[in-house]
Amino acid sequence: MGIPVRELIDTHCGGVRGGWGNLLAIIHGGSSMPVIPAHQCDELKMDFDGCAALKSSLGTAAVIVMDKSTDINPGVLRASHISTSTRAAGSARRAARAWAGCGAC
Repeated sequence: MGIPVRELIDTHCGGVRGGWGNLLAIIHGGSSMPVIPAHQCDELKMDFDGCAALKSSLGTAAVIVMDKSTDINPGVLRASHISTSTRAAGSARRAARAWAGCGAC
């Protein structure tokens, strides 16, 4: 808790494809959280206060990283579809399969 998002991505996750300057946005806290644009990621810390400063939440603490080659619209649409279809069923496994099939998301 409290690790800066940039450190988390660069040090523990292999970095952004093409370098930090190629970052488009992240979805932190899982697919039910808002998209955070790159310019807000430099100072974002993965803790409750850091997320609350961006009117968000820590959620599951999962991080979806999108570089500038990502078409963000299909990714967000896919996430909203997965969220609504699996929430009723309560199926984390189904959500994982749906994300795996997303391709360019």
